[in-house]
Parts: sequence; C-alpha cells; structure tokens
Amino acid sequence: MYTVCEETLCTRCDHREVCSLTKEFLAAQNAVDKLTVGLGDRTMKDLRAFDWIKRVKLECIHFADQKRPVTREPSESGWMPCGK
Repeated sequence: MYTVCEETLCTRCDHREVCSLTKEFLAAQNAVDKLTVGLGDRTMKDLRAFDWIKRVKLECIHFADQKRPVTREPSESGWMPCGK
C-alpha cells in the first residue's frame, strides 16, 4: 500500500527558508487532520470519515506563492513609465 504525502502551503511559500511559524502551522494542520466528532450516541467518528465534508486546509496569512508573480506599483519599484 502507498503512503500519501500531501503538500502544505509551506512547501511552495517564498518565506519557507526564514519562516519561524512552520512547525506551529504543521502542528495545527496535523491537529485538524486528527479531529474526531462525537455523534451524540457515545460514538466518535474521524472527521476524514465524512465523505460529504471537504478537507479542511489551514491558510497562513504570511503565505507568498512562488509561482505567482509579485506585482508592484511603478512608484514602489523605482520604475516610471515613459512620459510621466
């Protein structure tokens, strides 16, 4: 049987080399992945066992995608268009 390794936001974040939050982010996502739900009749069901609930993926507010170009206003980059 194969083991599935899912990519996290940290994998493709521009900040990953200097980020101090990676361990906490991964621990939080791991905790969400292991959640169980009480069904009211003293039984517990893994959150992943509900096929009608989408996977919960946490998002970091500091995430900067490597694949997305950074857009800046002309004044921020020092470049000004001709004729201005």
